[in-house]
Amino acid sequence: MADYDVELMIKVAELYYLDDMPQRDIAQKLNLSRPKVSRLLKAAKEHNLIDIKINYPEPARSELEKAFESNFGLKEAVIVSNIDENHVRTFAEVTAVAAKYLKRVVKEGNSIGVAWGRTLRAVVESMGFAERKKVRVVQIIGSLGQSSESANEIVRKLAESLGGSSFILPAPAIVDSPEIKNAIIKDKTIQEVLRMARSVNIALVGIGNIDENSSFFNTGYLKKKDLEVLKQENAVGDICAHFFDMDGRLCTNIDKRVIAVSTEELKSIPRVIGVATGKEKVRSILGALKSGMLDVLITDERTAKSVIELSKS
Repeated sequence: MADYDVELMIKVAELYYLDDMPQRDIAQKLNLSRPKVSRLLKAAKEHNLIDIKINYPEPARSELEKAFESNFGLKEAVIVSNIDENHVRTFAEVTAVAAKYLKRVVKEGNSIGVAWGRTLRAVVESMGFAERKKVRVVQIIGSLGQSSESANEIVRKLAESLGGSSFILPAPAIVDSPEIKNAIIKDKTIQEVLRMARSVNIALVGIGNIDENSSFFNTGYLKKKDLEVLKQENAVGDICAHFFDMDGRLCTNIDKRVIAVSTEELKSIPRVIGVATGKEKVRSILGALKSGMLDVLITDERTAKSVIELSKS
């Protein structure tokens, strides 16, 4: 019998037995095949997780996860329990869980769009060498120079982990003017990569916050005057350099200079997975959830509770 994750067996069993969801709909929600849903239910019975009711070896799937899915219209929320207040450990646990989740949902032949940042770099480093699948890994935002957090480096590493092909977007993430952007995106190579980026099955994105310590400012892609503009627009975070306020509204000034898939194109991707953790990301996460760009959020319990509290204030 296949060795499935206990957490995944519980999630499928709840949806089927408690929420009365058909196996076909469960497969679509969790990005699994219908036969695998059936096998997971069978495995849950064989592991004595199901009798007349679901017998949890640990507490039931987090009510917090269910609240996020219901309140923000997510396909899935994956919320990691905090063992303690060690931020380094929490970051490592969240990114490791995100890597595990990515391995679960990626199917043979999928195209995976990847953004950039410290969090995504850690996710990819946690992947190790996964099951080999014929996948395409596509850069969905321009690069941040030679930074190890840049999208092109992360794309290469993820493709290597999955044994797939990588497609790099050879352009900066943000340029100095809309005119420069318009000239760059006329290049045929860039047009082709952006075309592939728009048609990915899954996108893996980080959720940035707005301060002078963020990668955009550290690398010089945004200046102090840009930070002032963003503050005037009440920006709290970004996904793929698309900045938004806490209500999820797009901040348009800098957006005209960004070389990446657009916000509307992100919304059309079947499964956009956002990974973020930490108290400095709470406002950013709430804005990202309200923007409608995310389908899946992976974070930790303490951060998630702060997001819920902020949403009620």
